[in-house]
Amino acid sequence: MQESIQLCEQSKNRWGLGTAYRYLGWACLGAGQFTEAKAHLLKSLEIFHEFSEGWDHARTLNYLGEATRLEGDPAEARKIYQQTLQASLEAQSIPIALDAFLGISHLEAQAGEKENALVLCSYILSHPASEGETRSRAEQLRNTLEGQLNPEQVEAARSQAAEKDFEWMVRLAQGGG
Repeated sequence: MQESIQLCEQSKNRWGLGTAYRYLGWACLGAGQFTEAKAHLLKSLEIFHEFSEGWDHARTLNYLGEATRLEGDPAEARKIYQQTLQASLEAQSIPIALDAFLGISHLEAQAGEKENALVLCSYILSHPASEGETRSRAEQLRNTLEGQLNPEQVEAARSQAAEKDFEWMVRLAQGGG
């Protein structure tokens, strides 16, 4: 990624530069280097903001939300996931919106709102646009949550996820349910 950044700077390829910083941030996120990840992701957003507010912006915001959540700042992470959700809806990217739902699910679980978290996870798992990585992480969280709730709560959350539509899930993720 460092080499890609250098080449993009030399060729003045702004999209490539923003993308390279996003993936460098993603790599740092995967390595548990959350502060470094955030710095690269913020640089990516700064670059994308110059010319684009679409898919690239939404994806980068989602990674930033994840780094912020894992770094231990749930209030700021929630703000970023809300921005991700808005940007993904504007970009008409349901997979990124579902990714934002997952980040919010983690925050809901952390805040003791385990049933809301389970509703969102169950919805993610049933949605055909869920990406494999998102689906896998949602399944892990769902399994954890189901072990912490009683059978009636689990069934109620599953039913709600099955009967509600995407717009309702957006309102739930935005705190309005």
